[in-house]
Parts: sequence; C-alpha cells; structure tokens
Amino acid sequence: VDNPVYRGKGESLNVLIRSFKKSIQLFYLSLSMYNESVCSKQLTQLNMITNNLDNNDIEKLIGFDTKQRQEYIQQKFQNVSNTPRVRALTQIHHIEQSRKEMEKVQKSVQDLKRLDSELNTLAIPG
Repeated sequence: VDNPVYRGKGESLNVLIRSFKKSIQLFYLSLSMYNESVCSKQLTQLNMITNNLDNNDIEKLIGFDTKQRQEYIQQKFQNVSNTPRVRALTQIHHIEQSRKEMEKVQKSVQDLKRLDSELNTLAIPG
C-alpha cells in the first residue's frame, strides 16, 4: 500500500525505533561504566581491609558479580573487625562520638541558660 499516511507513520516508527536503540545502547554503556566503577571501589575496599591482594585474587574478584564481591568484602571485613586492635579502635570511635554528643548537649544547655538570662532581663516586672 502506497498511502502517504502509512508511509509517514512508518517513517515515524523507524525514527522511534532508532531512538530506542540508541537509548538502549546508552543505557548499557552507562550500566557498564557503573559496574566498572563499583568493581573498582570494591577492590579498593578489599585492598584497605586485606593489604595483600595478589593478581590471582584480583582476577578472581573481577570475575565475581557485584553482590558476590560485596559478600566477599563483608566476610573479609568481619575477619578483620574481630581482631582486638580493631575492636579497641571501634570502642575509641564510639567514645569519641559520645564525647562529641556530650559537647553538643553542654553547648545547648549553655545556650538555654543564656536565653533564659536574656529573657529575664527583657521581662518587665509586674
């Protein structure tokens, strides 16, 4: 059928299909770049935890998917976090966080006292 209406719709459909294919290619490129970035960050995390990844370990980990690498990282981190040194550092961190929170509370109490004092000076005796 050589109807101009159908030809116009067919051309529009072809334009949409080409646009869709380009969008899918862009999506896969973005997904690939994201996966490479996640893999790189996970390998960095592993290096920080283990300090002794050799090329065989790296090749094996690159072959893992993101979830498998993350599970491996968590397992390694769990092994590292059970050492007395890491437990002590964790306790020190918690103590430091508690100290900072206490300082915030103290500052808030001082601010409240200052505001109360200012309010009392502004109050007009009845």
